[in-house]
This record gives sequence, structure tokens and C-alpha cells, in this order.
Amino acid sequence: QLTFSSVGNYNNCNLVWVGCKTDDDLKKMVELEEQILYKFREHLPTIDLPEEGDWTPHIAIYKTPTSALQSSDSSSTPINPSIPTLSEESFEPYSDVEFGTQQVLEIDFLQLRSAPDGYYI
Repeated sequence: QLTFSSVGNYNNCNLVWVGCKTDDDLKKMVELEEQILYKFREHLPTIDLPEEGDWTPHIAIYKTPTSALQSSDSSSTPINPSIPTLSEESFEPYSDVEFGTQQVLEIDFLQLRSAPDGYYI
């Protein structure tokens, strides 16, 4: 089980996430990730995998669809006025809030690149 606390963002608030509290359960999850990566590298040596330690468990709570952005660079601004624009200040009061605990029942593997509609594949 993981305890979720702290809020962060990536790419000028186009992605807002809730991170995991650093505790023994998080350490177990990271160890599991390292074991899984080891097995993938052992059996599928040509697959493109992240380096160990590049992954941090989180829940994405907001993501601006790529199709709504003018460009994919970090200075992108939404071109669709109906899509809200967030600032770091808007979620700063929640940076130290504990959001709760979630039991992990399964793990999904997603490739860290965006699909044409802006969601991960």
C-alpha cells in the first residue's frame, strides 16, 4: 500500500501529480520496479527501458491534452480557452497534504511517450 502526499507539476503545470510519501512501502515498490526492470533486461535486452531510479510512483491528477497545446515545448500554452490553465500557486497550498492510502493490487506498464491524443500509451 502507498500513502499519497505532496503535489508537483511538470511542463509548466501541463501535468500535475500527487507523489508518494517516502516510507517502507514506497521502498518496497521501488525494489519491485528494480526487479521487474532487471528481468526485462535479462530476457528482452533490446527493449528500451528507463534507467534504474528514473521512476517515481505517482498519480497524475491533471494533464492538458497535447492536442490543446500550441507546441510540445515546455513553454506551451493552451490554445483552447475552455481548457483551464493552472499555475504552481493554484495547488501550492496542497503541497504538504496527505491524500490517503491506496492498496496496490496490480501494476500497469505504460510507455513514457505521448500518444497523438496526449495520453500515455
